[in-house]
Amino acid sequence: MSWSGVYADGISPRLQQLDVEADFDGLQLRGEATREHWRWSDILAVVPLASGEPVRLGHRASAARLRIDDPTAAVALLAHAPSLQRAHRVRSVGRRFSKGIWIRFGLATAALVFVIAIGPDMIAGLMPQSWAARIGDETLRVLAPESKRCTDEAALRVARDLAARLAPTQTIRLEIASLGQPNAVALPGGRIMLSREMVAFARTPQEIAFVLAHELAHEQHNDPLTGFVRVSGMQVLSRVMTGGSGMLGNAGVVAANAPMSRRVEARADSDGMRMLEAANIRHNEIDSFWRRMEAQTGASNGYLASHPSTAARARAATTDSQDGEPPLDAAAWDALKKGCR
Repeated sequence: MSWSGVYADGISPRLQQLDVEADFDGLQLRGEATREHWRWSDILAVVPLASGEPVRLGHRASAARLRIDDPTAAVALLAHAPSLQRAHRVRSVGRRFSKGIWIRFGLATAALVFVIAIGPDMIAGLMPQSWAARIGDETLRVLAPESKRCTDEAALRVARDLAARLAPTQTIRLEIASLGQPNAVALPGGRIMLSREMVAFARTPQEIAFVLAHELAHEQHNDPLTGFVRVSGMQVLSRVMTGGSGMLGNAGVVAANAPMSRRVEARADSDGMRMLEAANIRHNEIDSFWRRMEAQTGASNGYLASHPSTAARARAATTDSQDGEPPLDAAAWDALKKGCR
């Protein structure tokens, strides 16, 4: 005999849907995150079981509770455990949950003091690369699910090869996906998201090269991870340390959308231009890119809102130099534009 049930562990506020199966020894509980066996002698009735009524059970050794709404369950369970006709005192969920909340609150407060005391940039610098990569991967998963990503291998190869040319010593994972507007985002762990809309917006390979160079400069300075620590704090980082990941993606998206300081953005612009020069890439069209971006999307666009003024960026990028070469040939540029549009 089996039914669907709702399970609460008595510690967290989370409710789980799971399958409940009655066997000779007790109840088997199987859910996404729960595998338990409740022996008949350990099962208590929160309210007396009655035919046709929902079943509410507790466990003698914990504050866990189980609800089964199937009207056939009560009679079947009483056949195995007649004692369930009587209600028993069940351990308080509230007391344990309250204690857990206060412990977590205390840890979060201590962590906040720690973050303020030594600074997000120092914490980010101390974090293992594996943690940063995990945060970046979870953020990618939430920010751009597989259904939104470009899967054209030729286009992705063009973009990834260009990123490797610009930053040959960095380990980068670059994806292209629909983000709703022309944008590019640097994420912890060397993860970069380039929007399809930015690929469509760019008129020349030089513009895409500069956008990538800007994000690579952020990665070089560990800006994405520093921003994540600043916005999310150690409460979320503790999930990385303990193996949990439920909050990481959402917290990463919040951090990715939070504005960096204009000083940090100006530094990424400047370092991005130096990357173009070091890679012998012509960059005499970047000023017009910024003016066109503001004219089309407005200053509230995610790629402009937290950055230095468009006029200042255009002035900084203005050059008459024809030095360097295009970052992509015509065939590669065509593959990128058509493959991820």
